[in-house]
Amino acid sequence: MMADVVKLWGECAREAGGAVIRSPLAMLALVVIAPVLALVNLNLAPHLGFFGGFLMGFLQALAAGWYLALVEIAVLGRRRVTLEDLYDQLGSYASDVLSVMFVFFVLSLLFQVVAATPLGLLLLVLVPALAIAFNPAPEMVTQERLQGTDLLAAAFRFVRENPLEWLVPQIGATLITIAIDALVAGRGYGIDQLMNVLMTFGPFFGFISAGSFAGQLAGQSGPGIAAGFASLMFVHAFMLFRAILYKRLRGSSRRGRAWAGRAR
Repeated sequence: MMADVVKLWGECAREAGGAVIRSPLAMLALVVIAPVLALVNLNLAPHLGFFGGFLMGFLQALAAGWYLALVEIAVLGRRRVTLEDLYDQLGSYASDVLSVMFVFFVLSLLFQVVAATPLGLLLLVLVPALAIAFNPAPEMVTQERLQGTDLLAAAFRFVRENPLEWLVPQIGATLITIAIDALVAGRGYGIDQLMNVLMTFGPFFGFISAGSFAGQLAGQSGPGIAAGFASLMFVHAFMLFRAILYKRLRGSSRRGRAWAGRAR
């Protein structure tokens, strides 16, 4: 069984390599997203009070949906992402992403209450648990067109049915990102940075911050520019890999995939 799973990962990785070649403009979108969100967050949102938070949530959903639509073109459409796509796909899946973000916004309000009590340490367990339980939420936005709690319930079922095939690559990618982040932060690496990394690949849509992380790396030194580009490429390539892996796993069973592999 393990040999079949490794073969599946290898096939998805090769297909992701082709999708990377087709989607440099999608990776460019990640570069643009981070400074735009930071600019609004620093200069506009603080002046809007309570509504500033809603503005940032909407812009984050807009950005995540836009990027996921570009990934969809490279993976499901199997064609090159064009300049026209950058314009045409702006606004795609924003409502779908926002429906998931709203669920986690409500949960965050509960977390704030818990954080003020001795149970606050539970947050160190809850965030990773949610990131694992609902991990394929971004892929379900584009490939299932579900929303809100329906999407999260389907994501949980998918993870439960494909724990090995889906979670092992996610854990590996997360550990790589943590290692890079820790090297950049040095001794200043803490719980907040760890939580941010755990939110990168999964239902928190943290991949939209990849450009900001790459920028921090690039600002460290001359070699940091290469490291920043490599980290951005890694996040983008892994998002493509995730979309391809989800496409291969959805609607199939482990036994069926094993038989199909032997029949080739």
